Amino acid sequence: MLVLAFDVGGVHIKSGLVEVAGESAPIVARTIRRPFNFRAHAATLDEGLTAELRAHVGDETVSLVVFTITAETVGIFPTIAEGVIRICRICAASFPATPVRFLSVHAGLEPLATVEEAPLDFASANWAATATLAAADIDDGLFIDIGSTTTDIIPIVDGMVSPAAVTDLGRLMSAELVYTGMERTLLPCITQVLPLRGRLVSMATEVRAFTAHVYVLLGWLAEFGMRHPVTGCEMRIDREASLSAIARSICADPSLISLEEAILMAEFVRDCQLALIVAACRRVIASTWTETVPLEFVVAGSGIRLAEAAVRMLAAGPVVESQALGRDATNATALAAARLAAAGTLLGTGRGGGLP
Repeated sequence: MLVLAFDVGGVHIKSGLVEVAGESAPIVARTIRRPFNFRAHAATLDEGLTAELRAHVGDETVSLVVFTITAETVGIFPTIAEGVIRICRICAASFPATPVRFLSVHAGLEPLATVEEAPLDFASANWAATATLAAADIDDGLFIDIGSTTTDIIPIVDGMVSPAAVTDLGRLMSAELVYTGMERTLLPCITQVLPLRGRLVSMATEVRAFTAHVYVLLGWLAEFGMRHPVTGCEMRIDREASLSAIARSICADPSLISLEEAILMAEFVRDCQLALIVAACRRVIASTWTETVPLEFVVAGSGIRLAEAAVRMLAAGPVVESQALGRDATNATALAAARLAAAGTLLGTGRGGGLP
């Protein structure tokens, strides 16, 4: 039996193919991560998304297709609920001959009809898959997943996923979602100033520099291409472009600041971003555990190195390597959804039931 799972985001679509044979543990056959910008395809979304989803299918015969959706938040749909329904209908229609299920915020796998009845239960539910698998590795602690755009901080209590809320709004209110990530976050959303020659210089609040520029310059990310989060235009994130973007964020250019000065600015941004994430973690810990208990941490996502640094700053417990999630940090959500489906897992989420 082959299970194909998709993580449908606003700028990337990821998939994981998992093979299940009898009682044996699921085997990962392959993972794929491809760019797909919903804004750029807004006018022809049905055709564009269908073609992209089918591009992830090889010659294998798949027994089940599973989706988790986050692209409903990109701003091209009148409401979040309408976005969920529109995307899920396209996903289901893309595989007319194969059973299709959608992951809910309660880690359930449901048919399209259920999505249409309660679409908000399926909005941005990706964290439910990864956190459910992470809960198999620790009793009490946090699952921290830092992606290109956001950071999930999910409490696990007595081996159960235990969020305070399950919608993006509720999770922002509880600090279990922080809108900061490894690639697409504007620098002025992290700090209003940058250090230069012994002073703190106010930043230009323009769409000039993103965290991708910071982490490529620091060597935490390899050079890569990505679409501009606002314009949708392709841009190359290499060291030269990163130096220029950071310089222009203080109305300078590479002829006016040195590489060493730009690196110091990048380190400053990284430390400010870490402070935001650590503060959110402390808030979640304080609201989840009224008594001191030994805590452990599972980390994932394209920003796994940043998550590990946050855990070190917290100094509240060790990082535990998740056997259930595996080592493919950038495709963890798709693989988690595939493994849950392969295991026939329909798990609840502890004390987090209900919309805020």
